[in-house]
Amino acid sequence: MHELSIASSLIGLAREYLEGSDFIKVTEIHVAIGALSCVHEDSLRFCFDIVAEGTPIEGAKLVIRHIPVKVFCDRCSDEFSLEGIQSLRCPQCGTPTGNIRHGHELDLEKIEIVEIVRDSECRLTSHG
Repeated sequence: MHELSIASSLIGLAREYLEGSDFIKVTEIHVAIGALSCVHEDSLRFCFDIVAEGTPIEGAKLVIRHIPVKVFCDRCSDEFSLEGIQSLRCPQCGTPTGNIRHGHELDLEKIEIVEIVRDSECRLTSHG
């Protein structure tokens, strides 16, 4: 289950960002996942919550943006989104294509934090 490794990496990156600050808590971590990345969303969420336990990331929301498969068709000279991943054919003309433009992504896009400025004051900040 490579989702455990991915979750560990996300938590590690967030912890690196927080290093040296005792007054910051992560509220959200945003990731982009392509349809061809072979990442199972439910498994990633489960692993994320487990790995985050006992860290400043515990309780943070994992926000996932799904990226569809997009291919470029040489015959049509255009880029198209595919409905599924079973057939890498241009949906316009039916020509097979291996020119995949999007769908393999697995990117950390943004970390949202709450920063305690004074004892009673908080500030929400996004970093991405």
